[in-house]
Amino acid sequence: MSLKDQYLGVDGVENFLSFFSRSIRQLRANYNELFSHYEESVRIVSDQKESIERSIKYGEEKSKELRSALSSGATFKREYEKASQRCKDIEGELKVMAGSMAELQSRYNLVCSATSPMTSLSDRYLEFRRLVDHQLLPLINRVAVVTNEAEQMMRIRSADDEFRLSESLSSFSERTVVAVAGGFSSGKSSFITSLFLSDDVSLPIGIEPVTAIPTYVFHADKPVVSGYPSGGGCFEIPQHIYSRLSHKFVEEFGFNLRDLLPFISLEVPMESCRNLAFIDLPGYNPGERGGSTGGDRSASDEYLNQAQSLIWMIGLDSSGTIPRDDLEHLWDLAENNTPLYVVLNKADLRPESTLDDVLDQVADELEMAGIPYEGLCAYSSEYGGELAFRKRPLFEVLDEWDRPRSSTKHVMDKIEAVLSSYEQALKEDIDNRKKKRALVKALELNLLELGAFEEDDIVDFNINKYMDENNGGSRDSDFRETPVSGWMYQLSAFHGLKNSDKSKVGSADKEDHQVILDKDNPDQELSLVEKVRDQISSLRLDYGTKQSERDLEDLVSTRSAFLRLLA
Repeated sequence: MSLKDQYLGVDGVENFLSFFSRSIRQLRANYNELFSHYEESVRIVSDQKESIERSIKYGEEKSKELRSALSSGATFKREYEKASQRCKDIEGELKVMAGSMAELQSRYNLVCSATSPMTSLSDRYLEFRRLVDHQLLPLINRVAVVTNEAEQMMRIRSADDEFRLSESLSSFSERTVVAVAGGFSSGKSSFITSLFLSDDVSLPIGIEPVTAIPTYVFHADKPVVSGYPSGGGCFEIPQHIYSRLSHKFVEEFGFNLRDLLPFISLEVPMESCRNLAFIDLPGYNPGERGGSTGGDRSASDEYLNQAQSLIWMIGLDSSGTIPRDDLEHLWDLAENNTPLYVVLNKADLRPESTLDDVLDQVADELEMAGIPYEGLCAYSSEYGGELAFRKRPLFEVLDEWDRPRSSTKHVMDKIEAVLSSYEQALKEDIDNRKKKRALVKALELNLLELGAFEEDDIVDFNINKYMDENNGGSRDSDFRETPVSGWMYQLSAFHGLKNSDKSKVGSADKEDHQVILDKDNPDQELSLVEKVRDQISSLRLDYGTKQSERDLEDLVSTRSAFLRLLA
């Protein structure tokens, strides 16, 4: 190879190497740049790593805080739920307390109204009360000659209530009173309510004993409820309070509300029976609840005396026939000769196919017991009508009773019935006293004639012989019932002791009057004589008629005063 060729070869290598050299420099520059970027990236990564580690650490701390917060949140949630439930419980308790407060306020308002009624008493009624309190009742308390004094007092209270109501409500004075009575929960209130034109007002109704206070119900153009306190007057009762007047509501007063508020009146629009006033009475047999129901029987009986007619209610939901207690009560009421109609209420609760058998059975029971009745029907207060009847339908009888009448005359009839009972008893008492007084006088004359009181002749007087000789007479039979006979038998025993040394008189009656006698003590005989005289004198006073005759004059005067007032 020539030098030129070699030179060209070297030159070529140099050129080649120069190319690589540039490439290497470029690579080195790139490397350095990349390394610089790498170092920067390492630094950045290192910084970011530290930042991430700090973030992780912070995150872990926050995670712990979050877990703690979540745990606290769950606790707080549970506490919140408890607090929420407690709030609900308190809200419920507050509602109950509000209801109790409302009931308490209602009872308070009712008692306040009853103790200070706005409506004053009429002068006519005040005079009636004066006659009852100052003439009739003192006479009855002074004269204990009738055996049914409680019944007479019930008649007087009944007349008082009826007269006060008629004086307070002129519309009541011409109503015929129909008592609706029966056992508790027999449907009395629901029966009367079924006669109303509107559902806006109703009598208190429930399964437990509800009717706590006797209520007069009669027709008026708009509903009005009035209370009649025992002290007189009347006041209006809000319907929302009246609707709660159940036994439970009344028992919470802590005293018998009937003592303060004996009766209520309810005026309400009625479809028919516009001359009738129904008395919704408590059940006569409220069971063993006690409390304020204890006087339901007496309250029912008292207001039954006011009625000119009686509807007796039997609930078919609890009985398929007339209960035995109802039969016995109706038998007692039959003595009053009050027209009776028997209603088998809640008949819709029994299959219609069984009603005829039930009616026939009840009719047989009434007839076997000898209880007179106008008619008998199966009735549904739910539908407001009778489903079947025996003898006469209900509304035919109600239409017959639906006649105006004078309540004043009815009140006077009750007072007259009381006065007549005492008048008859006083006259009989006067006759009996006169007979016994005549007997004592005749006995005294006989003893004087026989020398029973003469000191010289007393040793010859034989009371045994005197009593035996007159043993058959009714006068001496009455005498044997007097204290004198005891002393007379003691005189006879004394005589026997003196004459025969025997202290026994010899008969059972005489033995009852024996005493220990001293035959050597003549003063004892004189003492017995004085006792016989004192007893005869005492009997003469006891059998006097002056007080009874004055009582009879007072009775006639009281009758005249009532007649003038109620004429």
